[in-house]
Amino acid sequence: MSIKKILCLLISFAVISSALSPIAMAAQSDYAAGLSGFFTVADGIIELVTRTLKSFDRRTVYGYFTGVADIPELDKGYVPQGFCYVESLDAYAVTAYASGEPSIISLVNASNGERIKTVYLGYEDGTHSKAHAGGIADIGDSLVVTIGDCINRVKLADIAQCGDYSTVVFSGSIRTDLTACSYACSYGNRLLVGEFYTYTTDASYTPAPAHFNYISLFERSYTYCEMFDMSDLDAAFSAEKPQAEAVFAMPNSVQGIAFDGETLATAISYGRNNDSYLRYYNVKKAQVKTTEVYGQKVDLIILDRSCIESESTLPPMIEGIDMRSGKVTGIFESGAQKYSDSKFIVSRICEF
Repeated sequence: MSIKKILCLLISFAVISSALSPIAMAAQSDYAAGLSGFFTVADGIIELVTRTLKSFDRRTVYGYFTGVADIPELDKGYVPQGFCYVESLDAYAVTAYASGEPSIISLVNASNGERIKTVYLGYEDGTHSKAHAGGIADIGDSLVVTIGDCINRVKLADIAQCGDYSTVVFSGSIRTDLTACSYACSYGNRLLVGEFYTYTTDASYTPAPAHFNYISLFERSYTYCEMFDMSDLDAAFSAEKPQAEAVFAMPNSVQGIAFDGETLATAISYGRNNDSYLRYYNVKKAQVKTTEVYGQKVDLIILDRSCIESESTLPPMIEGIDMRSGKVTGIFESGAQKYSDSKFIVSRICEF
């Protein structure tokens, strides 16, 4: 059967289905039922047709994901970036930024999906951070938030004392040698913070040449993800310079990571119309070299293609991820008003 005939059949089916509300709504799968924008009969028909068309090209069929909670503050123009699960609170934490507005952390109850509170990020001088809030991680008695080339500490006790939409003040900062600390995650007392790079001429995404690694004729790495020992947070944030324990040579376009000591999950995306990838690397398979950071020689763990365990294709604009109960959970930024023209909008915290 020709493609033209198949399309004619699909269009005919869509016209007939438009009069049958229950059938059209049943066409909506769990795959999209929890996502915003899939609540009408027309949307149900569109999804049915789209998914049927995609079935002819398996490269465009998305892997499993399901919404577990709404991403907060999208209606106020905020763009979500970092994400982590805060075990002591049984809550999700989301960082976000908005043009001309203070950067924020929003906490969401992981059990019922309700927003707990949103706090503005501020400095001791009384000003607010209005920068591009990046990664966030739960470690010890604090959350760490990356902004620019700095790792900033926010004590959970300070957040607890804050009212909804009040300001929490950073209680310490570490300046790294990364071009920009785009993402973060924690594993035990270890904090991993990394930079972003893609094949563009945008100078803001260009890491230091010392971070470039030639892997093979067909594979190169351009960015570092540095791992720090944060077992003593007070000492780490008062030290004259950071003390990295190891460095990962990362693939391009990483927006978020999650680590369990053996597997490093990477959220890879760039552009509102380009599909994302959730890629899992087996760190134990990585080749290990040596590099120097902050005046010390440390292991350089190279995540090349030979370390890939699995990969799934997801909608565009995946951002921060973390692990909860052994499952990767995370967010997309396509639900932001700024990216309302994205090809596939996801405005929910999702489990993968």
